[in-house]
Amino acid sequence: MDYKNKPAGWPLRGAQLGAVGLLAVAAMVARAESDRYIDVSKAAAQSTDASDQAFFRELEAMHGALAKVSGIESRLLLSDSDEVNAFATEVEGEKLIVLNMGLVDALADDRDALVSVLAHEYAHHGKSHLASTKSTNSLFGVLGVVVGAVIDYKLGTGGLGQDIGGAGAKVINRSFSRDQEREADATGLQWMVDAGYNPAGAVRAQRKFLEMAGSSSGFSLFRTHPGSDERVVNLQGLIAANAKAQALQSDQKVALALPSAEEEEEEGADGSEGQVAAAFNEPPAALLEPVQGASLASFAQISNDIVFMGEAKALARHKLTASRYAQINDGWTARMRGESGHTLTGAYSVHYFEASQGRFAAWGKDVAQAMRSGRLAQTTEPLPVDDWAALVLAQRQAVKDGQYDAAAFERAAKAKGLTSYDFNIVNSWWMQRARERAAQGDTSLYQKLG
Repeated sequence: MDYKNKPAGWPLRGAQLGAVGLLAVAAMVARAESDRYIDVSKAAAQSTDASDQAFFRELEAMHGALAKVSGIESRLLLSDSDEVNAFATEVEGEKLIVLNMGLVDALADDRDALVSVLAHEYAHHGKSHLASTKSTNSLFGVLGVVVGAVIDYKLGTGGLGQDIGGAGAKVINRSFSRDQEREADATGLQWMVDAGYNPAGAVRAQRKFLEMAGSSSGFSLFRTHPGSDERVVNLQGLIAANAKAQALQSDQKVALALPSAEEEEEEGADGSEGQVAAAFNEPPAALLEPVQGASLASFAQISNDIVFMGEAKALARHKLTASRYAQINDGWTARMRGESGHTLTGAYSVHYFEASQGRFAAWGKDVAQAMRSGRLAQTTEPLPVDDWAALVLAQRQAVKDGQYDAAAFERAAKAKGLTSYDFNIVNSWWMQRARERAAQGDTSLYQKLG
């Protein structure tokens, strides 16, 4: 399967993935290409497509088997990124393991090879490697409630996953020492053996990475790791010294049960093709009760103003003290976190973009209506497509050593006459346009992002 040319509904056809935009604070960090994250356990339980369900249940089975032998409780997420990568991280104390679909695609014919990568990431958690890394979850700290929306977004209530910027995926990635990587290899191998998987898959995975290392396109897995040739030798030595591992080597190679690659186009009420399904569902009335006198729309407006004009001016405009706003913010944030369906998150996103200001306000409002209807109305581009793509690249380049250099990106945006606030609108609009075109089979906008 070629996930660089994935259909807009990838990887699930039972429900459409989340629409652009999330929370007001997301605008604090200009967003790059959208990476969508899906909770594998929820998808396995609730997917309505048989092919998708089989795929997610297989991933869930791998995850569960490793959890049992390692004693580690974590959440498995699947990203639609086509980078060949995987990583372990923590968000607010919760252990997460993320597999990119590019990695799944690369190892599609070898389940045990994929298990070896998953076990390796488990080992980073098991050996407490994250505690000693320099990288931080700084972007997630900025995004606040976005974390809950990304990792909890539920099937059957408007979507399977939610977008965060491509910069976010890199900020939450970790850089481990080579000794830590060697330790993760050894521990991961033992855990995959204890779970009953063929350890030869770990060797095959490294050989596959050696084959791929000749091309830098889409290949980022283990750039800071020991060389795969060294790892092959080390893994073979570990297998030779482990009787249980040797016994499992005779097991046949097993392919993954990937979801079907058929592209299905959404049809609008008028029968037109290529419309991306809307992700907005109206929250129950009880959830819309004002917090400290502020409605959800008011909260979104205040938050938008803070990003646009700064906190002092925004609070003065709304006649709020900092402590009163903190109560409003904390109240709505807690309610969004506690709502399993995340309809509040979707409604907040709509209100936030409806409150768009400045020279690109019309396009921000267009994003909001697209979240409701599934299609943009504006035909005039907010920014030339090549300028948009260049700024996406600039934002990627602003992530260095696991840290997002906001000032560096702001300089790049300013050179094109934009603020970070402006770019959040422009990028959200172009990403929505990219999804609409992809639904019609045209992935050229995605390809401009590399």
